[in-house]
Amino acid sequence: MPDPLSADRVALLSAVLAAPPDDAPRLVLADWLDENGEPDLAEFVRVQCELARLPGPAVALECRAVLRPRGRDGPAYQAIVPLGGRPAPEVGDLVTLVPVDAVGPPIRDLVLTDVARHPWAGRRAAPDAEVEVTAVPADLAATRERRDELARRERDLFLGLRVGPVRAGGDGYAVGLPADGQPATSRRAACRAFLP
Repeated sequence: MPDPLSADRVALLSAVLAAPPDDAPRLVLADWLDENGEPDLAEFVRVQCELARLPGPAVALECRAVLRPRGRDGPAYQAIVPLGGRPAPEVGDLVTLVPVDAVGPPIRDLVLTDVARHPWAGRRAAPDAEVEVTAVPADLAATRERRDELARRERDLFLGLRVGPVRAGGDGYAVGLPADGQPATSRRAACRAFLP
């Protein structure tokens, strides 16, 4: 049985906790766990890293003037998104466009391909700052299948590990599964330590 409080393990765990959104320290920890006789715990860490990298559920963007731009190859949508003090979305974000001043249902599972400051946003008479977005449908079938597969593997590994909350370095940490519907990034940031 490996020493749960070895200096190497505590140092690697500290590196993980010092950079919650960064997978690199977690993957180094997983390699160390493999080399020190804990392959299931190493796989658990790797599975959680991969789950956290998969795109999460689409973020709803309330927008106006949703239209299909001319001269584009394939289906695409453009919309004006009032920011109302929120940060602008970014290229690559998975979104659902929710028209607020037009007839029609939300347009789901789109990936943003362009985000540009709207020409009217800098004028005094303009309402809240706005951006113009262009989005195309995202093919999420393979992503959904992979997420389901990884979530099953994560649960199986967790149940086999038989671990619970621990204390290390004066702080409490836990190995556990996120609640259903919890954002994928929480798999990295919350309740993730790897001491048996």
